[in-house]
Amino acid sequence: MNERSRLFTAVVVLSVALGIVAAAAGFGAFYFLIGTPRVGVISLEGDISTSMANRLSQQLRYAEQERSIRAVVLRIDSPGGGAPPS
Repeated sequence: MNERSRLFTAVVVLSVALGIVAAAAGFGAFYFLIGTPRVGVISLEGDISTSMANRLSQQLRYAEQERSIRAVVLRIDSPGGGAPPS
């Protein structure tokens, strides 16, 4: 195999490899960088209180900062509670 044939083969192989990578990026390979998209679920049970509001606030901040969380479901099972924390 002469030098010109090797160079041509290298260019073809590199082009095919770049094409595969570009196609994979179009089909969601970027999730490798950010992780698989997830839905966060925050469950609250019991009377609404200041401590519950603080815990909810912390959990929502965490979900906001976590790059892989794309949505949050709030599951609330409460009979109610104080007006200020609500």
